[in-house]
Amino acid sequence: MRRMALVGLAVVLGICGAVRGQAVGAAYYENLGDLPYLYGNISSHYLSSYDRTGGNDDGFRGTYSQLYVQDNGEHVIFEEKGPGCVYNLWFTGSGIDLHWGKIRLYFDGEKTPRFECEARDLFSGSRKPFVYPLVGHSLRQVHPGLHGTRPRQRYPRELLFAGVLLL
Repeated sequence: MRRMALVGLAVVLGICGAVRGQAVGAAYYENLGDLPYLYGNISSHYLSSYDRTGGNDDGFRGTYSQLYVQDNGEHVIFEEKGPGCVYNLWFTGSGIDLHWGKIRLYFDGEKTPRFECEARDLFSGSRKPFVYPLVGHSLRQVHPGLHGTRPRQRYPRELLFAGVLLL
């Protein structure tokens, strides 16, 4: 009986140890060992330039490369209502350098962007808060013989939003 009680206690303690609090924003990356765990009450949103007709126009002509174009000519590639936090940005291009112009981040109805820089600089690893090793051109770093880039940014310290985020 005593042995059964100890086994039962060990199982209860094991279950309690498996329950995790939900990290948000920059805290999500403070313990890299927790990254494989799934958390409740999170919805994921994804935007891609894939061809909605099933063809092969996966962004090559720009048909699906933005949600819409604003009156001022800016292309909106992400718009989401919050509260929320962007954990990943992943852009793919046809060459090593990104010549797409400026990336602007507007938070919660701001009239001027809180963050603005050339697309190539966003993933250079030298522009705060998007610094190496949390950003970079992964194909250039991992597969230097391949054409194309898969630059990505994975550190959202500045990407928390309460109302709406426009990218």
